[in-house]
Amino acid sequence: MFYQMIFQGQFFLVSALGFTSIVALTTGTSWGAIGTAGIAMMGVGETLGVPAGITAGAVISGAYFGDKMSPLSDTTNLAPAVTGGTLFGHIKHMLWTTVPAYSITAILFTFIGFSYQGESIEAASVMEMTQYLEGNFRLDYVALLPILLLIVLMMMKKPALPAIVISAVFGGLLGIFYQGVSPQRMLTIFYSGYSADAGIRTVNALLQRGGITSMLPLIALFLFALGLGGMLSDAKVLDVLLGSMAHKI
Repeated sequence: MFYQMIFQGQFFLVSALGFTSIVALTTGTSWGAIGTAGIAMMGVGETLGVPAGITAGAVISGAYFGDKMSPLSDTTNLAPAVTGGTLFGHIKHMLWTTVPAYSITAILFTFIGFSYQGESIEAASVMEMTQYLEGNFRLDYVALLPILLLIVLMMMKKPALPAIVISAVFGGLLGIFYQGVSPQRMLTIFYSGYSADAGIRTVNALLQRGGITSMLPLIALFLFALGLGGMLSDAKVLDVLLGSMAHKI
């Protein structure tokens, strides 16, 4: 299975690359993927004896690829909005340069991974992690439905915001009626993120994330940037600066 490949040295780097790519693609954020799946992969890599720099390279490469290709990414939406293009047309044209680079990266990390062939996490450690997850969550194909719904909405070329909201609400309902989470607890998770001390560093790094509050610094940055841009535009400062630069070109 995929999680078994992650815990084996020769396949760890390319698995970390693919895992963070999927997380970033379905969430639309490279930093979010690095801060969740990436931190977990760093812990696994340290246990396997893989240098932190190489593991970070696989994590960052996967996260930025997924972010670049995701219809939910802010920068991927911003570029066609500014230039007058379409979102999926923009993604289609990026494939010509991004996919070859990603393929070469995957091949390189596959070959590098064979340098750590034979390294693996002890079965007891893997069992401890899986027992905690299976004891606290119902891990089956039903748990993948919110992500699958999000992927379907992206393939149907639905706008990013409604797709995120619909999949998040569906995931919340699934958590209440399928995972047995109380509605009050689910609202708390939506607001401040999931919080639980598993006593296992890798599991804690993977689970203790999310919530609206985790996005407040980014939201504040956007608000200040838009406010500053509006003031500069109304004061004609940008027109003066761009006009003086245009005369020199």
